Amino acid sequence: MKTTNHALESVGSYIRTNTILLSENMVVENVIALIRTSNISDQITYFYAADEEKRLVGVLPLRRLISARPEQFVREIMVPKVITLSENESLAEAQRLFNKHKLLSFPVVDSANKFLGVLDITVVTQKNVNLTGNFRFDNIFETIGIKTSILEYLTPFTAFRHRFPWLIPTLVSGIACAVLSSFFEQTIADSIVLAFFLTLILGMGESVSIQTLSITIRRLHVEEPTWKWYLESISRELLTAILLGSGVALALIAIVYLWKDSLISGIAIGISVILSLCSASFFGLSVPSLLHKIQLDPKIAAGPLALGLSDIFTLLFYFSLAAALL
Repeated sequence: MKTTNHALESVGSYIRTNTILLSENMVVENVIALIRTSNISDQITYFYAADEEKRLVGVLPLRRLISARPEQFVREIMVPKVITLSENESLAEAQRLFNKHKLLSFPVVDSANKFLGVLDITVVTQKNVNLTGNFRFDNIFETIGIKTSILEYLTPFTAFRHRFPWLIPTLVSGIACAVLSSFFEQTIADSIVLAFFLTLILGMGESVSIQTLSITIRRLHVEEPTWKWYLESISRELLTAILLGSGVALALIAIVYLWKDSLISGIAIGISVILSLCSASFFGLSVPSLLHKIQLDPKIAAGPLALGLSDIFTLLFYFSLAAALL
């Protein structure tokens, strides 16, 4: 059976035209009278305003209309900055805008900025035009190296053949972590408290890495990565990681100080957490983006690689900082 890639379909095929287009020169009193006498859909959330040539000039949210004085003009109370969709843009681009701006609808315009209709969020969420729902189940497994298309064949031997190769990056990174730890035997012996928090540090790094990885893979379904996109994304992820790490670090410093009476150890562990989460975010974003750019499937390979690199750099930061401070 032939399937349709709805993500590539144009927005123009799904616009809703049963909406009221206001003139910027109308007064609020007349707008309300028009709404009362019009047979409009209950889906309408925003009203759009146009000039005499039907060029879109603003959006009028319902709350502004209700609170305005009857004699005010639409142009006085409308929001002039409108985010629009072109009739030729894809539904994938529409979904990206819905995800980014958290709006319920967008106006659709032609090349001359003339209003054509409205695209509701229901278009990209309903079952027959679902852009991401079919991938959700896959994403959960594929980020850790399991492709769900093989699940129906999972006899023990088949499962081994398909899943073992994706354990190899984890095995390699685990050996690398073990070797790396051996270089810091004396540091661990001098401050045994480091061993107590090692599992916690690794676990938090992996959690942040897989969160960033999942978000990035979802975005790569509908966005083409560019340098600008990457720099904006990495800045946002690193700032988030610093805030998360700082909160956890303060708690760990207090715990280590009260428990073991060692402020320096607490500071070493706390700073390590911040660096660990930053590296986890970096690899969680960078690995799938790079794989996507070189036209490899980021869903399959990104998980094991990102987690392995995250673990290695977490230990490197953890023990190096501890050795320097202690």
